[in-house]
Amino acid sequence: MAATAVLLAVERIPLQLDWARAAVGPYTAAFLLALAVALSRRGGTVVRGALAASVFIAVTAVPLAGKVTARLEGRPSAVQSETLLTEQAAGALLRGENPYAVSYRDGPLAAWPPSAWLYLPYLPGVMAFGLPRAVLGPGPFTDARVLLGLVALAAAAAAATLSRAPPGRWIPALLFLFVLPTGPRDQIGGGDDVVVLSLMLLSLTLVERRSPRSAGVALGVAAAIKQTAWPLVPFAAAAARFPSGRPAATRFLAASAMIVAVTAAPFLAWDPGAFVRDTVLYPMGLGTHPTLAGDRTLGRWLIETFPAARGALLVLLPAAVLATGAVLLLRRRPTSAQAAARHTAVLLILAILLATAGRFGYLMYPINLLAWGWLVLRRAPRDREPDTISPPSPARTRLLDRSPDGSATSSARLTGGPCRRAAGTTAWASSTSRAGSSPSTGPRSRTPSTGGAAPGWPWSPASCAPTATGGTWPPPWPETTA
Repeated sequence: MAATAVLLAVERIPLQLDWARAAVGPYTAAFLLALAVALSRRGGTVVRGALAASVFIAVTAVPLAGKVTARLEGRPSAVQSETLLTEQAAGALLRGENPYAVSYRDGPLAAWPPSAWLYLPYLPGVMAFGLPRAVLGPGPFTDARVLLGLVALAAAAAAATLSRAPPGRWIPALLFLFVLPTGPRDQIGGGDDVVVLSLMLLSLTLVERRSPRSAGVALGVAAAIKQTAWPLVPFAAAAARFPSGRPAATRFLAASAMIVAVTAAPFLAWDPGAFVRDTVLYPMGLGTHPTLAGDRTLGRWLIETFPAARGALLVLLPAAVLATGAVLLLRRRPTSAQAAARHTAVLLILAILLATAGRFGYLMYPINLLAWGWLVLRRAPRDREPDTISPPSPARTRLLDRSPDGSATSSARLTGGPCRRAAGTTAWASSTSRAGSSPSTGPRSRTPSTGGAAPGWPWSPASCAPTATGGTWPPPWPETTA
């Protein structure tokens, strides 16, 4: 409700301003109902889910249906340039024309500023959503916004279903995507950000499930639609794992690159100059005409305040974003899907603030990535995988073999490869034989186990076994010095 009030104060686009005015009532009613449910303490998952679905219908489905109908009735104010450009680009492709090299002035975009009909700033994947209208003509279901919304719902539903989170956590996460004003505002206007975000969240969920190829395909589709999905690629690749736990960055990147290459390479080969001009230079504010993304970001303020330093700023600001990304990737390398989402959100916030041509509406990306990471990808400590660490060095470890009277009698040295520490215990196990504790044995049980690590014991008899100068099984406990 507060976010809608902010939109009413700062919104400049007529279509989205009309939506914000109409959405005040549903948001207010939903707030009061949610407050009543919370005070009554009787609202379970079903009640909260029904309330969320009702708000989605009231602020997204019904307004979108109204705008699609108004467009069919001939009202030009019921559609924005994003929708028109998507459909016009698909039509140009069907006619055998290069969508990145033609002008869309002779058509429904004629009344818009030149930037709207001279450039196609989206990547080729977006044209798939304009094909229904280009092939079948005007209709209630051929509007690009309808297909964008359906694909976004399908991807988000798949992400929620595949996640390990209970409904009590993924329902609020979906509220951020489809009910928070940034989501419906984008869908009513015909933007593709919600569908790109849904595919990004699906990719993160698949990374969490250790399905690197499927995760790469999902993110590749998102990256083939819009450039805003690209910052997630390196972080998700770093966090990708095979079911065995081995890094799977190569397979993840291969799957993503295949999708992007298949969609973008033909247009890049068709006319490299036009493709780079539309998809790289113009979105960065380096085109001949000013971009329609004109929010007053910090980067734009610096350019306008120090015009003499424009050239230097155009180099330094992107370099600062790239340097931050490199530090997050190399010095704080993400090892989980939640960390990948968090790193991407931090990088996107910085990129939005320093962009010389940007929109604050893109903040929906870090908001949803942080919400999905915290609510859906966050796992309970008992469910987390064991941390992979290296065994202590002989110089820093003293092994004490305790005699029956409890005194330390002999020292030992450590041999063997990497070991694993069972989550929530002081136990260690070999890389191939995981140790754990059970209610019967406890974390420090002295009952050895045949054929592997003793439950709760520091090392297995095999690859992580210490070589002691004396004593019998079980091996001595490690005492790590500072």
